[in-house]
Amino acid sequence: MILIIAPENDFHAKAVQHSARQFGNDAVIFDAASFPSNAKLSIKIDQWDINNGKIHISSKDVTGLWWRRPGNHEVSPRIADRDAARFVQNESVNAFDVIAFWDGYKIMNSPSAEMRANRKMYQLKTADKIGFKVPDTIITNDASAVSLFMGRSNNDIIYKTLTSPSSYFAETRRYKDVDVRRNGDIELSPLIFQAEVDTCEALRITIVDQTIFVAKIVLNNKNAERHPDWRLDQSATCEIAYLDVTHQGMLLKLMDELGLSYATVDLLRDKNGNIWFLEVNTSGQYLFVEIDTGLKISSQIARFLS
Repeated sequence: MILIIAPENDFHAKAVQHSARQFGNDAVIFDAASFPSNAKLSIKIDQWDINNGKIHISSKDVTGLWWRRPGNHEVSPRIADRDAARFVQNESVNAFDVIAFWDGYKIMNSPSAEMRANRKMYQLKTADKIGFKVPDTIITNDASAVSLFMGRSNNDIIYKTLTSPSSYFAETRRYKDVDVRRNGDIELSPLIFQAEVDTCEALRITIVDQTIFVAKIVLNNKNAERHPDWRLDQSATCEIAYLDVTHQGMLLKLMDELGLSYATVDLLRDKNGNIWFLEVNTSGQYLFVEIDTGLKISSQIARFLS
C-alpha cells in the first residue's frame, strides 16, 4: 500500500492515487491535520498504527510513503490555553513525524532532507559546487548591503521572499527606485536579492528518483514578458523541452547531494544558450506540466513508491 500524507483535497495526491490504482496498487491519502483531534496513533518498537474511524493503516502494510504536504496538526478546541495548545501540537509533531523516519518502506522525501534543501542559500551553494551557473545573490535585511550589491551589478536586480506566504501570492519583482526609497522596510524581514538573468527560456524540471521531465514555459500574454516572474501569466502553458545530458547529470547530482527523491527545479536559458539555476522546490507543483505536455509524472511517482 502507498500512503500519501496530504490534505484529502490535494489534486497531486489524488493523481498519484489514481495512477497507483491503475497499476493494481492501493493508495491511501491521510491528512495529518486530523491527528490528534480526529485520529488515533499508536507507535511500538516494531510497528505503528493509525486510525481515523474510516481507515486503519499499519506500517507493516505500507510499501511507499509520499510525505506530500503534512500541514499543521489540529488541536482539540477543548484545550483553550494557548501555551497548552502549542505544547500539544509540538507533541503531535514529535509522534507523527516518526512515520517519515520508519524503516521498511520507500519515502519521498525525508522531512530532514526537505528542511535542509528548502534553505535557499544552501540550494544555491550546492548548485554552485556542482557546476551550475548561479546568479549573483544576497539574502539580507541590511539596506546598506543591498545598496552595495546593486552598485556592483551590471544587471537589473530582482527580489523575492524566502518562503511562500499562505495568505497571498508573492511574485518575483525587479528592485526599482521606489523600492530603494523604502529601503528602511528591508530591516523588517530578510529577502533574496539576485542579479536578473537575460532570459530566453524558462525551464520547469520535475525529477522523480532518476527520471527527469523537462518542460519549457510558453507565455501567451505578451505583457507578462516585461516581468521576471512567468507565473503572472495565468494563460502560460508548457511544452516538452530539451536539456543536454551534462545538465541532466548535474541535476541528478544535485538531488543526491540534497538527499531528495522528488523535486521541481526552476532553470533559465539565457540568450547565449547558458543554463542558470534558480531554485529547488521539494514539494513543487507538477500537474500543470503533466496536463499540458502529457508527461507521465504521476505514474512515475506511483511506480517509485510501489
